[in-house]
Amino acid sequence: MSRMVRRHWRLVMLNLLLILAGFVLVLHVLLRNSPRASAQTVESSSAEASTASPTDAASVAQQLTQLKVQELRQRLSLQDETLAAMGCSQDQATQILSALVNWTSQNASNASTAEQAVAAAQANLAEAQRRINVGPRYEQVLASLPTLQQSCNAAKAQVDQLYTSAAEVVSGQLNAAQQQIWATVKANTSLGVPQAYRYNSNLTANDAAGMQVSAYRGVPTSINNSAETSQNIRENMPTVITAEKATLPAVNQ
Repeated sequence: MSRMVRRHWRLVMLNLLLILAGFVLVLHVLLRNSPRASAQTVESSSAEASTASPTDAASVAQQLTQLKVQELRQRLSLQDETLAAMGCSQDQATQILSALVNWTSQNASNASTAEQAVAAAQANLAEAQRRINVGPRYEQVLASLPTLQQSCNAAKAQVDQLYTSAAEVVSGQLNAAQQQIWATVKANTSLGVPQAYRYNSNLTANDAAGMQVSAYRGVPTSINNSAETSQNIRENMPTVITAEKATLPAVNQ
């Protein structure tokens, strides 16, 4: 009986050894093949990345540039309607938009740095004003206000100077009449005149306030654009839009 038991356990141990040996063999094979497969996967992914990345990066950069051009146009009061009101042809609108694209590509980094400087200066000034308002009263913080305000003004002046160079790029492509229309639009925009009435010259801050109230109440104002300006907008808007779609395709998808 004991002999049979010993034989049984020998068979059990042998089976266990065979199973363990098989497991070790399979594990060995997997470990040998795994790095090779991983390397092949990495190489394949790298090859795909090297093929796709430049195109994707260029596409993203183009889209960002064109979006920044739209922001620049908003800042310069140079939207489609303004170009149409100035009587821009498709070729002229294309040249203006292309010039803004080139300016943005060359000055995007400088613009970002300058705007960040403004944001930082405004944040420092706001924090000092907050500390003064909530108390206790710190003479040192109070004394720093003029310097902080000067820093804020200087940062804003730097931004204005930078964007003035963009405006100069456009001005060089406009005739005297077009420059006058654009100057009127920019002046009225700074006053807060509603967009529909920004082509009227000699408007005052009081006129702008009255227009804002009328627009809020839905009441028509007695001030209207000239018949010539309205006709220019109607006639030239389609060609300006065509130029925008060709020059700034990423923002017209």
